[in-house]
Order: sequence, then C-alpha cells, then structure tokens
Amino acid sequence: MIKRNDANAIEFEDLSSYSSSKDYKRRRKNKPLRIVLKSILAIFSVALIVGGSLLIHASESLFSGLSTVDFTKDKEELGIKLTATNDDSIKNIAFFGVDSRDGSFEGLSDAIMVLTVDNKHGKIKMTSILRDTRIDNIEGVGTQKINAAYDYGGAKLAIKTINQNFDLNIEDYVTINFYNLAVVVDAFGGTEITMTDEEAYYTNENLNALMYEQIHDGYERTIWESDFLPSSDGYVSGGTFTLNGNQAVAYARNRSDSDFDRADRQKKVLMGLFSRLKSMSTSEYFPLLERVMPLCETSMGLDDAWACAPIMLKDFSIQTLTIPGEEEAAFGGDLYDGVGWHFSYDLELAAQHIDRFIYESDSPYWAGISDDTGIGSAGGAGLSNVNENG
Repeated sequence: MIKRNDANAIEFEDLSSYSSSKDYKRRRKNKPLRIVLKSILAIFSVALIVGGSLLIHASESLFSGLSTVDFTKDKEELGIKLTATNDDSIKNIAFFGVDSRDGSFEGLSDAIMVLTVDNKHGKIKMTSILRDTRIDNIEGVGTQKINAAYDYGGAKLAIKTINQNFDLNIEDYVTINFYNLAVVVDAFGGTEITMTDEEAYYTNENLNALMYEQIHDGYERTIWESDFLPSSDGYVSGGTFTLNGNQAVAYARNRSDSDFDRADRQKKVLMGLFSRLKSMSTSEYFPLLERVMPLCETSMGLDDAWACAPIMLKDFSIQTLTIPGEEEAAFGGDLYDGVGWHFSYDLELAAQHIDRFIYESDSPYWAGISDDTGIGSAGGAGLSNVNENG
C-alpha cells in the first residue's frame, strides 16, 4: 500500500525554507532537467575541489578534457565593489549550469551557485541563487531574471551581475553543460537513497514514462526492465536503495507533491553522491574527474585548483544556503512584458545574509543575529537553523 512517511527527513544542511511557502508552490513547473541541475552542479563543485588537492601529485594531462578560457581579473569589469568582504583564505567561485543540447556552454544559466572554499573554518559552502530572481540592473539588458545574464553576456556578465547585486568578490567560474543526471550518478557508482512507499511508487512511474525517452549526453541511454524497483502485486515498497543513473533521474523527477519536497529529493541525491565521494580512494578520483571534466568550462587553472587544496587536509563539513529564504521575505509574480514568473525580494538584505553565511564572525553583519543552534564555528551569532554535515 502506498503511504507517505514524513519521518524520512534528509540529513543535509539548508539554511532556508522559503521554498515551502505558498508563493513558492505556485511556481510554474520547470522542465525535468531543471529539477536536478542544482544538485548536479553541487556534485561537480565538490568533485572539482577534491581534484584540486590531487593535482599536486598529478600531471596536467588530468585537465586535458577541461575547457579553460582566458578571463579578466579586473575588479571593475567584474562588478566587485570596495565594500565586498575579502579574506584570502576564503575563495568564492561562481558555478553555472546550462542546458545546451549542442554541447556548447551557452544559454540560460538554469542553475546558479556560489561555491565557497573556506579554508579558514574548514568548510565547503554552497549558496544557491534561484534562477527566477528578478534583477533590475543587468548591464545592457535592464530588468530580467538573473539567469538571463549568462545568456546575454556569458560568464562575465553573469558574474558581474552577481557581484553587483550581492556585494561579492567572485573572480572565477565553472560552467557545466549538463542535462543528464544519469551520467554523473553512474560515474559515482550509484547513490544511496532512503525513500517512502510513495516516492518508490513514483520512481517506477517515472521510469515507465522514460522508457522510450532519449536521455543522452553524447550517447543514447535506455531504460531497462531491471531499472524498476521491485514490486509485489503491483505495489512497490519504500526503503533504502542504491540507485543507478536511470533510477536517480526518475526519483528526482517526482512531481507528485510540492516544489519543496522535490528540492528535498534533489538534496538526497546530492548527499548520496557526496558520501560516495568522501569514501573513494585516491586512485578512484582520477577516472571520475576524467569523466566529468569534459562537461565543464572554467576560468581556473592549475594554480587556482592548488589554492583550494588545503581544505582537503581538514575534516571539512559542507553547508548550503538558498536565496531567497524566509529571511528575504520574497514574493512571486509575473514580470511585465510577458517575461514570466519571478521572485522579488530585498537584494541588499540577501547580500548581508550571504556575507554572514560565507564569512561568519568576520562579516560586518554577523553581530546581533540570533543563533538558534549555537553551533557557529566562530562562537558567535549569525547562522540559524543549521545542521552540520561533513
């Protein structure tokens, strides 16, 4: 019998819960690919950082499949303000996910994330900025959703837009051309997921829908009968499964409840892959990186990767923040001129939230903010509703 088990809460740190609000649930349904892009982006982020620590002992041939481009470091061109907090031990990198079927790194950035390599506190931090965020000052464009900046001006305009509106100091980026979650999950050897009866049922339903759909990233994929979760008399029970690529795609595509629950499933996939990554041996990193690197374009070279390496010498944790969250009091609506549904919120308040999340007690916005958990590594206030994972 299909039943829901709300006790299966994910164990992944997310510092906002705005996605559960009524406004958020009224969001239009995105393409199936967009449902999983943020999770995939985060997995590539972690994989790249792990690769950075290994590069000290690896040859440059490891990066042979990676597209590295010349990129400006001029702070004015990148929209970096004098007010932006800066700490050499904390590096911010922009990550963009594009769904380009021709193999290029162009188009709307359907996933936008700021990856912070925090060697000071021994953390990897991921700040997701929702793609439907309304921006009124995209250079040469005007008012649009934030994901349009990449489409109009590539990584440079996208980074400038983020820096200008969220007072950040981003100088580097990685772009992922990725629309096939199955490839990544299979590269990791699967992902362990605990699901309810209802989730298991809809996973099989989605596998059935995918049976004749072509999901590819340079090659065709086939949904096999063996991909379906075991059932008895037409019913499928929940439990803990090691999902292969096809199964993970079907699981993440579940649209049976709300966007909030769907986001939770994305994070379950991410956490399962992250757990795989941390349990891998050194020899397993190289084939993994060789497989995923051709999907990336970046401004980072070997020196940049090496600079990120110290984090791997620590027992680091991973933290996430989604903007907008409840703190931003965002509301949704249709943008004029038929551009479509968007989020509107106080960007200055969001910038302070991000700064506090990234720099902790060194942030000018840290003091006076209540800490409901008392776990702040700097021993002060500033992060609420946090559950450490690492």
